[in-house]
Amino acid sequence: MVIYLVFETAWGWMGVVRSAAGIKKVLLPQDDPKDVTRRIKNEFPDASANEPLLRWPATALAAYFEGKEIVSPLPIDLSSFSDFSQAVWRATQSISYGTVRPYSWVGKCMKKAGAARAVGNALRRNPFPLIVPCHRVIHKDGSLGGFSGLTGTAVKRKLLELEGVCFDRKGRALFLR
Repeated sequence: MVIYLVFETAWGWMGVVRSAAGIKKVLLPQDDPKDVTRRIKNEFPDASANEPLLRWPATALAAYFEGKEIVSPLPIDLSSFSDFSQAVWRATQSISYGTVRPYSWVGKCMKKAGAARAVGNALRRNPFPLIVPCHRVIHKDGSLGGFSGLTGTAVKRKLLELEGVCFDRKGRALFLR
């Protein structure tokens, strides 16, 4: 059984989809709750709305947009993804709130130095934004790289600023050493 919840945050309307194994999808904030529901139903046509079972993840995700770190790990359903993507997402989950790391760092965590491009491709397909904080992964020169959120790198920068990440005059994120 797959269930979902559409809920309001300080940044707009989000959606979360869950199976018995864990969260299957997180949709970043949008202006219209009907658009969120439509996107969920397009991908998960048999999903049913269920607020009680999704109240906890929704509360944690909404609190993020008020500047609060997601401290309890939310269970995610990785069953339909490749071993490589799973390893990328697990390594990315270890990046602390308010810090950034380069794509190459994620590859090194997986013992796959030189896999930065493949890491970027896996992060581009991340269905769990915020839970798997792909916005914290940037280029080694501090430039933001890509972001598959609705408005791309503008949202990535806004998320990082919310977490207290600083940027230089050229818009490059500053690494914490």
